[in-house]
Amino acid sequence: MPVPPKGFDPISANSDELATYGYPERPVTSEQVDSEKDADAKLQSWERSVSVPRATPSVLCETKARAYVSNNWAGYANKAGSSTAFIGAEGDFTLPARYASCTNSSLADWVGVGGFDGSTKLYQAGTAYLQNATTPVAWYEYLNSTGGISLTTTSLAVHAGDAIHAYVVMATSSGQTTFYVADNTTGQASSVVKTISAASYYDGSTVEWVDERLTYSGSLTPLATFTSVGWHDAWSEHSDASFHSIAAGTDHEIGMYNGSTKLAQPDGGRTSSTSFTDNYHACS
Repeated sequence: MPVPPKGFDPISANSDELATYGYPERPVTSEQVDSEKDADAKLQSWERSVSVPRATPSVLCETKARAYVSNNWAGYANKAGSSTAFIGAEGDFTLPARYASCTNSSLADWVGVGGFDGSTKLYQAGTAYLQNATTPVAWYEYLNSTGGISLTTTSLAVHAGDAIHAYVVMATSSGQTTFYVADNTTGQASSVVKTISAASYYDGSTVEWVDERLTYSGSLTPLATFTSVGWHDAWSEHSDASFHSIAAGTDHEIGMYNGSTKLAQPDGGRTSSTSFTDNYHACS
């Protein structure tokens, strides 16, 4: 984790300093988003997310890398015709409570770039209840069909009911990738900056906001029981450094099914251009 100097203020820092120390990019002008109203909301969301202290990451556990299948994701994805359309994603959600049912179950909530519609290249960050765990963790991951770093947790403490902000972005020319998770309830955050191979891990044709049941040893777990996950301030970052809402792109609603059984889905679709709610239906 890059440590900024004493007295460092991300609100007044320039773009190079923000990138060096692993902070999300500042929205610069109203032209970068879909409207003036969106620009104000984006700036306020950014200021909240960078104004919290940051925790130090540590590697605790891994899960198996996997390609996208419709029976493990629920949420939204934007899909573009270009493989270099997207470089980043961010979103806010309330971390759900996990209820005691469904043995060996799991739940991860995250934002990411790549991995949708058959792509195996993906970088992502968010929170999760690991298999059978009652305490959630913050984590990041980058992977492809042959491996990568799989679900590496950080020391940021998160709790059910906390307001979470997740953000990932890659500078594709250098491969420098920022994984950022902030707990806006506790006022703590974790940022990991790694240089990874864009050729190996970057597919900018899709961007996602997802609730997922995890894969262990090649098999999907049941979905941990929760009520709902409300997502808002969900934005994609394009390769020209502009930000766009879910509604501004070709959006795809994702329902999680096991055969004909609905496990989770954003019932009713989007509730605004940047928000939706994933509802729980069944664990397996």
